Amino acid sequence: MFVFKHTPDIAKIIYMRSKRRRLTHRLVKKLPERRSIQRSIGMVAIATIALLFALIVGSVIRGPSQAQDTVADSCTYMPTQPHPAISTDALTARQIGKDMVANCFGDGQWAAAEELWTLEAGWRPLAINPKSGACGIVQAVPCSKLLNSAGKTTLDATTVEEQMHWGVNYIKNRYGTPQNALEFWKSRRPINGKDVGNWY
Repeated sequence: MFVFKHTPDIAKIIYMRSKRRRLTHRLVKKLPERRSIQRSIGMVAIATIALLFALIVGSVIRGPSQAQDTVADSCTYMPTQPHPAISTDALTARQIGKDMVANCFGDGQWAAAEELWTLEAGWRPLAINPKSGACGIVQAVPCSKLLNSAGKTTLDATTVEEQMHWGVNYIKNRYGTPQNALEFWKSRRPINGKDVGNWY
């Protein structure tokens, strides 16, 4: 009787091939799912890169953060009729201030602005603090900030409008609103018995 000696090996080969086919079949079935996951990951990566690029570009366009006494995002409103600081009384200055605050912040901020600048200099355009050198209605410190903004060399050469323009933009950039500036002003109290002064 003829016996095929390699039958076990052939059976083993057939079994391995069958097993390989089953494994291949499973992998093929999972391939679309894997591709879908890869596409999702790719889309998330692209979206993340796009967001980072937008943030970087926006930062470059805006430039560095502005100093507190600059007028980034400033109020550009300026009355057309100038009132020289040297010849304008406190009552008139207050009316000019009310108009400028209303245009820059809205009517709801006038009460805070009026109280703040009444406390600071009583609405006197030529007011100068002998200790700190703060000047004008808005008591700019140092006074050169206000003068440089107005393009003037002395306080009496400025107008009330120029003083108020510097003042509203100082508040806008540092505090956001006159109400916030007033609250800061009122929060300054003597420390360890020493008067640190009220300023904003």
